[in-house]
Formats: sequence, C-alpha cells, structure tokens
Amino acid sequence: MSKYLLSCLLLMQMIITGCGSIGDELVVRLHTSNNEQDQVVTIELLELEGQPIRVDSISLASGTATIELKAGSIDPTALCRISFSKQPLSIFLVPDQEEIDVHIDMRQPGNYWTNSSGSNSFKSFNDAVNAQLKNTEGLRAAILAKGDVMDSSRVAMEDAYRAKINDVSEFMLQYADTVGSPALTMYILDIVVNQNIASPDRITALLNNTAKRYMNISRVMEMVTKYRASLMASDPNGLVGKEAPNFELPDVNGQLVSLQSFRGKYVLVDFWASWCKPCRLENPNVVAAFTTFKNRNFTLLGVSLDKEKESWIKAIADDGLNWSHVSDLKFWNSSVVPLYGIEGIPFNVLIDPNGMIIAQNLRGSDLSQKLSEVLPQ
Repeated sequence: MSKYLLSCLLLMQMIITGCGSIGDELVVRLHTSNNEQDQVVTIELLELEGQPIRVDSISLASGTATIELKAGSIDPTALCRISFSKQPLSIFLVPDQEEIDVHIDMRQPGNYWTNSSGSNSFKSFNDAVNAQLKNTEGLRAAILAKGDVMDSSRVAMEDAYRAKINDVSEFMLQYADTVGSPALTMYILDIVVNQNIASPDRITALLNNTAKRYMNISRVMEMVTKYRASLMASDPNGLVGKEAPNFELPDVNGQLVSLQSFRGKYVLVDFWASWCKPCRLENPNVVAAFTTFKNRNFTLLGVSLDKEKESWIKAIADDGLNWSHVSDLKFWNSSVVPLYGIEGIPFNVLIDPNGMIIAQNLRGSDLSQKLSEVLPQ
C-alpha cells in the first residue's frame, strides 16, 4: 500500500514541473527589479508530446530592468516556459495575446505577475496544487517512518493521505472543467489521463465537456479523440453501460435535433457517411432492421460525417434510409467524433429508453439478433 502512496506523490510532483498552454505571434517583456547578477534568460515552446523547443534567449545583465523575448509563431495549444541560467525558476506562460508583460522581483521570483489571464490561471493552478500537497507532507513522513509496520494507526494515516490526494485530483478535474484556457485544460487532461488519477467515468465526463467547450480548436479535439479511444481500448465493454453523451446537430432542413429528444425509445445511433463504402454496404442490413422493429418502440438516428450536403442527402434517398438524420458536415472534425471516440465508420451504439448505451458496433445479423433480445414484443 505504501508503494501506491509514493506513486501518488511522484505524480503530484510532476504537476509542479510539467507543461501545457496557448499563443500566436508572441513577444514577452520581462520587467525585473532587484536584479543583482548576470545570467541568460531562455524561452521555450512546450507541447504535450515532444521535446521543448528553444525559440529565443537573451543575456540579462545585473541591474537591467527590462528585456524582450520573441517567441515567434506559436501553436495556440502549447505552453511557453521562461527559465533562468542561475536561478531554479520556471515561468509558464499561456500566450493568449500577442504581447505579455511579466513583472518579477528577483529576490522573490515565485511572486511574479503578468497581464495574461491564461498565464495567471496557470500560476494559480500550480500554486493551489502545491499548497494542497504541502498539507500531505506530514502524513507522508509519518507513513514512511512506520517502515514495514502495518498497524491500525498506519492504516488510518494512509486512508487520510489517500483522501487528501483524491481531493487534489478532484480539484484538478474541476479546474480543467471550468478554466477559460484550452491550453490549461489540455495540460491537466494530459496528467489526469496518462497518470490515471481519476475513474474512467469521471475522465469521460471531462472529455465530453471539453469537446463541447472547444469544438472549434482542432488540437483539443484531436486530444479528446485520442484519449477517448485509449479509454475505450482499456475497457473491453467500451461505451456499454455508460450514459450516451448528448449532442445537438442540424437535420437535412437545418433544424437542430438533440439526442435527448429520443428518450423513452430504444434508438440506434448510426455513424456513417455517403463517401464510406463499408457504410453503404451495411445500409441494407440497417434498413431491414428498421423495417422489422420500428413498431416495437425502436427508431434510428443517422449521424453523418459528410462534408457535402448534396452527397449526404442523395445517399439517404438512394439507400432508402427513412429515419431522422443529422450532420454538422465537418467530416472527421465533427463534434460527435471525440464524444464517442470514433476511430472508423460504420459505427453505432444502441441506447435504451433511459439514455444508457446497451450495445455498440452491431453489424449484419448481430444487429437484428440484439434487437430481438431487448425490444418489447
């Protein structure tokens, strides 16, 4: 059990030294006071996957008040880090504007402040996590002092320590779910998913909300899709047993249709596209199932990953798909892709009247067999 607790501590130390944030053409002005030594200041681009990339460095002479660092063109979902050659200090910046001013007292470097709301949020997040971790230090020391002794007092201390670590994890999840910076959300998601510090259901809820909040930012959507796929790969039942993530998309007439509007019925949500040959070959099986079971509290909702409306509507008519259809016509950038962890089509989920997914990826005779089992006579 103590190994588990130590691994939790190592995880949380990663938060203090980690990376992740946002920007375009960035200039950073570093305003210093009490600068008493010569040193080199460097700014690096940090991405969640890959090594730091140095983009500028400049000498900071003793007594100099202000220097300017040019970070150039930066991915809006990456962080910048400023480091100092003679001080163990890193300043993380979220480039949410073209010019960022950083004010720092070199005698109290941890108390810097900026004119960037994203950067200030990142600092507030790290400061809050550090403060919570500091409250665990006494418990950790007491647990380590026990050595291999396992008694009731140790169990109580480990339970208390675990509760504090869980509080930190929940704080991270809530912060990621509410902060206005997509970069900081991505940064926290990277820790939460890769270090497995929350339940799959809790992570899934965060991924769903992240997809809704940042559906127009491709890097965020790519990350959500990747992490949803990894969760599904680690779960043999995938989406089965989970509540179906809601979405609202326009139908062929441009009217918004919500998945929740189908509550009270069994609904097969069929993800397809007119350009997808396997989808078109599967459509006769779907049509047969709909014809057989449509009077048994069952219906279908087609969700297309098409790009062209004309091709989509023509395929619906040509294949005789006489049920509701929706699409945002965004191809693989559709908001439903990360919501359902879609890696290929055709793909479908069967949802019960309460909105719970009871089966997925039903094809051919498997679809009719499953519907025969679950639908009321």
